[in-house]
Amino acid sequence: MRAVRQAALTVLVLTIAGPTGAEERPSYRIKGVPFIAWHEAAGWDYPANDVVNPAVVAVYQMLFNYWGRDAVAEMKARVSGDPRFESVGRERGTLADLKTAISRGLPVIAWTATTSNAHALYVVPKVCAAAKKVELAGPTRASGSLGEMISFAEGQKLRDAGCIAGLNDSVITVPRLVIGYDDAQGVLYVHDPSHGPALEWRYQDFERAWELLGRRYDYLRPKDASQRPAPVASEARGRTADEEAAVALFEGYALAVSGDHSAAVDELRRGLAIPGISPGRQHLLRLEVATALLALGRLPEAIAEMRRANKAFDEYWLSHRLLARMLSQAGEGEARAEEQTAKKLCSPEAYRRVAAELARDFPVMGCRYERLGWLRSFPEQAQQETFTAPREPER
Repeated sequence: MRAVRQAALTVLVLTIAGPTGAEERPSYRIKGVPFIAWHEAAGWDYPANDVVNPAVVAVYQMLFNYWGRDAVAEMKARVSGDPRFESVGRERGTLADLKTAISRGLPVIAWTATTSNAHALYVVPKVCAAAKKVELAGPTRASGSLGEMISFAEGQKLRDAGCIAGLNDSVITVPRLVIGYDDAQGVLYVHDPSHGPALEWRYQDFERAWELLGRRYDYLRPKDASQRPAPVASEARGRTADEEAAVALFEGYALAVSGDHSAAVDELRRGLAIPGISPGRQHLLRLEVATALLALGRLPEAIAEMRRANKAFDEYWLSHRLLARMLSQAGEGEARAEEQTAKKLCSPEAYRRVAAELARDFPVMGCRYERLGWLRSFPEQAQQETFTAPREPER
């Protein structure tokens, strides 16, 4: 499987080099860089699209389209170069490297952790950790809706145990296209396929997320100085309410994974206060608020929040499953009915509705830990015996 993923990405083979010969400016933002959302790339026909994260394709398409090229066409043709350009990549980059490239009008792909506080956990490091008896507490602390994540402290445990391989697997990796910076504000401007265009990311938060995966960056450099980006009709669109809410959702989830459930509740409620968010975003935010409240021992509030989540959107199996647990813990008779509802929602029809409403720009987890919103097909029928759910959050 890993070989398939690598083959799908070989079009992006990079030389080891760095930006040179440019004077860094105190601030600069590249104009005309297109934005492509996760859901757009998820629907494309690209090689190994069942294992290569749509975010990878989206971010490369943004970069290639900026120069008038098509990343998907090149992936299909297995063409890794172009006489007009030099592909540049480097490990252990610095913020100055990124700023220098951007000052020259070169958008840069940076490979970062999922959030500034936590990173998605995939099978390879999990197996290694189990073999070396490294206990990972983080994955049990959030609802599981966004998949397993580990705090950076847990990530350091993996690094110390020699289990770092697999944290950059294409299934979970998170590339972002850096298009600008402002030293006075201390922020980078980043096109993020899941969180929208021109996201402002504070230097210290970015560097923390960048460090975990080795500070890798990539960009395209024209061999001819006269080469110019492709003309664009307009600048990338503005940010939406749901994209702002997604930032709060992921950061709140990461705080919960890191064990700071009080801060998680505050961050998630900040997202809920954003005007105009969709029912799907409201559902996921309330689901995580309820999970954090449960971890804080505030069971009645957690139940009330979970009911609000299901009022916003009523077809996600995990929310009914967790509500059943809460009701059972409270001694409520409705728990059995909620459990049955959860099992009924492990169906292709429910999965499709979940993918459309909840998993538009990032995957959420299905009953058998499928990444809903990314799958091209759905199971013909739910298998009751495979019904599983993440463990109850720590208290």
